[in-house]
Amino acid sequence: MGFTRGFKGRRARDPRLPPGQYDAGTDWPVLTAEATPKLSTDKWTFEIDGLVEKPVTWTWAEIMALPKSEFMGDIHCVTKWSKLGTSFGGVSVDVGVGLELQAIAACVVGGVQLMGGRGTLVGAIAGALTLTALFTLLTLLGWPQPLKETAQGVILIIAVAFGAWRRRRTG
Repeated sequence: MGFTRGFKGRRARDPRLPPGQYDAGTDWPVLTAEATPKLSTDKWTFEIDGLVEKPVTWTWAEIMALPKSEFMGDIHCVTKWSKLGTSFGGVSVDVGVGLELQAIAACVVGGVQLMGGRGTLVGAIAGALTLTALFTLLTLLGWPQPLKETAQGVILIIAVAFGAWRRRRTG
């Protein structure tokens, strides 16, 4: 009994592969039960909602504008394939850390009430644009970061005080 033509035995197993995994090589295994849909990036969004403090949605352009990070290494999937020496780019999950006060200030300047009540999307966007314009101006004037952050805090205090005064006045 001979070997089939072309059979040369098993390839040498890469020592980086965990037990039970196989090297997918240059292919990306696609696991789907249906046809992969064609998506238009001008209509595509990424949304985080549910049990979160603040739901958020990004458009394709907004995602592409976020600071990028890169992963270089091996990827091992639970469906038993591995990609060795992979370069994978994306956006860091902590990209918004440190911007919380700016987000709150933009909403408050735009008319959103901190102690309940209603605000509008247009108002929040107007507040964000106003603060962006102001902080761009302060940067162009050469204000140091601690002074800009102090100005932001003062603006937030004034906006909250104005909102409380307006709420008391209108009942």
